Amino acid sequence: MRALAASSFSPNLNIVYNQIGSAGIEALAASTCFPNLTWLYAGGSHLRDAGMQALAASSSLTSLTFLDLSDSCESQSLLGLPFFSKLTSLNLRGNMISAEGAVALAASSFFPPTLG
Repeated sequence: MRALAASSFSPNLNIVYNQIGSAGIEALAASTCFPNLTWLYAGGSHLRDAGMQALAASSSLTSLTFLDLSDSCESQSLLGLPFFSKLTSLNLRGNMISAEGAVALAASSFFPPTLG
């Protein structure tokens, strides 16, 4: 993952079920090679709090419009991600999201009206 994060490529990245984990997502989020990344398929990445915090702190992933975190995380760790304002599609399929977590996500000010 570190080698991929150091390269330049298209605005779409599919790393679904590569089990890169939080360390791989941290490398991706820290890379400056992704300023135009609009689609991130990261389902099955097994993100923990460290990986979600890295996504939230990333200044390189602010152009995302599509985010697939299916089978990857818990809803509560998503609430602080700053790039939700541009999202038009969010896939959280297969995550353990409680009713309380779903309400919190829907009420989040980070979601544009089309997702809320």
